[in-house]
Amino acid sequence: MTEFVAEAVAFVNLPLTGLLGFVVLYWGLVCLGALDSDAFDLDLDLDASAEGGVGKLGYALAHFFHCDEGPFMAIASLLTVFLWMGAMLLNYYFNPGHSWLMAGALFVPNAVISVALTKAIVFPIFRILRRIKLREEPSSVAMLGQICRVVTLTVDGDSGQAEIERHGAPLKINVRVGEGARSLVKGDSAVIFFENKENNTYLIKKLED
Repeated sequence: MTEFVAEAVAFVNLPLTGLLGFVVLYWGLVCLGALDSDAFDLDLDLDASAEGGVGKLGYALAHFFHCDEGPFMAIASLLTVFLWMGAMLLNYYFNPGHSWLMAGALFVPNAVISVALTKAIVFPIFRILRRIKLREEPSSVAMLGQICRVVTLTVDGDSGQAEIERHGAPLKINVRVGEGARSLVKGDSAVIFFENKENNTYLIKKLED
């Protein structure tokens, strides 16, 4: 046990041990009800038509890990666990001297394996959830006139997301405001008045009090 603790707090493993500690603390607070499970979830605008390399790269990574279908923190926590376990094992057996250079070299295969394991676990889970969602939300359901709530920091003419309350989990959609319209902010209630089928986005306008 002493050897295990010593390895966990070794300087080459300490960053990931600290990250794992944050994950454990986070889920502990969630279980106690002191924190919402989506408190640290990213407000991701997962529109594939996002302009710029950064936007497209972010969409590709989020889609690869199914962040558009499930909670970001749950997926990130799973990846953190695999990274920490890999670092512990690889540094213990192949880097007993705790060299930063060797630790950096070992991190590459560790990251590849951890990403692959995370994907292998997440994919079948969200494949099942996707089928359930399709049964719960027929494609024929009319979106126009539906009331939604803004969940990203802002919604403007280029980006933004909103949620529609329904039976079960809320439905998250990509939304925009019309040309010349004022941007909406997180928490605003709005009504959907137009659907752009080409890029799967919806135009919304603020619901007046």
